[in-house]
Amino acid sequence: MQRRSETDAVLVEPRPGAMGVHFIGIAGCGMKGLAGYFLQQGHRVSGSDLDLKDDVRALTRRGARLYDSHDATYLPDDVDVVITSRAIPPTNPELARAHERGVLVETYSQGLARVLRGHAGTKIAVAGTHGKTTTSAWLALMLKLAGRDPSFVIGGDGENFGGNLGVGAGPEFVVEACEFGGSFLDLRPDVAVILNIEDDHQECYGGARGVMDAFGRFARGVGAGGKLIVDRRLLPALREWGVTAQVIPVGPTPSPDVHENGYFGKGYWIEACDDGTERLLRDGDPVVDVTSALPGEYNRINLSFAAAVAREVGVEASAVAEAASAFRGVKRRFERRGTFRGVTVVDDYAHHPTEVRAVVDTARRVFEGQRLTVVFEPHQHRRLETYLAAFADELAVADRVIVCDVFAARERPEEWAHVRPEQLVDAVRSKGVDARFVPLTTVADALQFDDGVTGSEVVMTLGAGRVGEVADGLVRRLQ
Repeated sequence: MQRRSETDAVLVEPRPGAMGVHFIGIAGCGMKGLAGYFLQQGHRVSGSDLDLKDDVRALTRRGARLYDSHDATYLPDDVDVVITSRAIPPTNPELARAHERGVLVETYSQGLARVLRGHAGTKIAVAGTHGKTTTSAWLALMLKLAGRDPSFVIGGDGENFGGNLGVGAGPEFVVEACEFGGSFLDLRPDVAVILNIEDDHQECYGGARGVMDAFGRFARGVGAGGKLIVDRRLLPALREWGVTAQVIPVGPTPSPDVHENGYFGKGYWIEACDDGTERLLRDGDPVVDVTSALPGEYNRINLSFAAAVAREVGVEASAVAEAASAFRGVKRRFERRGTFRGVTVVDDYAHHPTEVRAVVDTARRVFEGQRLTVVFEPHQHRRLETYLAAFADELAVADRVIVCDVFAARERPEEWAHVRPEQLVDAVRSKGVDARFVPLTTVADALQFDDGVTGSEVVMTLGAGRVGEVADGLVRRLQ
């Protein structure tokens, strides 16, 4: 039997009629949030994963039983449903045992859909290639500060919440709707948000057309009585999609007048005011003046969407304004880890060229005049191969680039031996920028500052894998 790890925490007594729910891959951000929700509802929860960090282990204090490996014996005898991450292979011993025993098996998104079906109030799902986590967390804070006591499950830990889960008694339930593998198609929200759409997840969709088709199906999942709050650039696609929900556009500028599906107007947008604040408008009429501490044009758009949704479900303008300035962001989204010995360390989840461009451009503006080193961990060989030239263009904005090993999530690395991180290094160097390959485990030690630090050095770690650990290691070394 493989090694297992359980804390000595006293298990909370489940409520009568509780289900037994076992999570395979429980360390995923969405998975740990959903597990917390089932615990909060009084169900029996167990789960396994290979890397149980402290925030996941904290579930044991609320009654969960956790294992830090995978073994068929970990599947409880009294389990009613198994919820599995899409990253879990069919050969997983717990998953195989569940199928042998005829236990109901659901993906994370199916489990989330189960929770939403049981919610009597307004179900809000936030989708888009970029910005889902920040927008969902910002919206949840607006609802919370308005006294609406929302429930929410999002894909990152909000700094205002200390986690990614909220279980409230209010009418709204906010979820982040991920497009990977068509996960968001399991959801049937009353209010759907589409922040943007770009070509991604080639292993699922095979190109931009497939991605657009999937978002079209997601949009059609909102019934005629619901609302679709959408990137204004997508308005031409709505007729092709056959959307029946009320359409409300959002953008950095006014939309053309929309005369369809019961909505008439130009939608929501934000414009700058002379006093340094910004004003949210709906159809040209002022709604509320807001200020935010989050940098970047992309966060300005995220705020526009969160505020638009909040207003559409009845949140007072004062609560929107309060949340706009009080929101502290989400972990691993332009997260400043600290400044030590003249070096500022920033960490971000960016792993798509558009995201890399947004955060690197923002770093250039926020830290104007300072030398910028970017440590980039490519996320999947397929994505690196598809966007190699685009990644090189965006990374070349930095003064120095370090490329790490590829994080081969859901891939068989041996099938991608022809795609190497050194190819990205060569592409960045061809643009006249200092670049090199350094294994992830040695980056913190490899970074040298003594010859270049004048009190104005910024190191930004980028990627969706383990590169955040580099930021942690660098901070420890600098301290």
